[in-house]
Amino acid sequence: MRDIPRFSSTQPSLPRSSDNTLALAIFLLIANLVGLGPVIVGALTDFFSAQFYGPAFSSQCVGEAASSACRAAEAGARSWALIVVSALAVWSAAHLFLAARTVAKDSVS
Repeated sequence: MRDIPRFSSTQPSLPRSSDNTLALAIFLLIANLVGLGPVIVGALTDFFSAQFYGPAFSSQCVGEAASSACRAAEAGARSWALIVVSALAVWSAAHLFLAARTVAKDSVS
């Protein structure tokens, strides 16, 4: 129910019905990709952990026997992963703001 305004905002903005359908399909694709946030944060955490600890992170830092260096590397990596994802969200919001300035002009009456 909460998605209806977002769906309907893509419909009247283009002149042809096929363009409206394509716009809604692209919108839904992007909206569903946003749901991959936790997966992206996890992948970035793994990447940054290997950068902070070294290439042996995945083999040496497993289970309860992980050293304090492993935990510190993972905590730093998680912080950087969240910073990267947050920066991407700000970048996305900036582009939505820029696009919103021309919605009225781009709409087809």
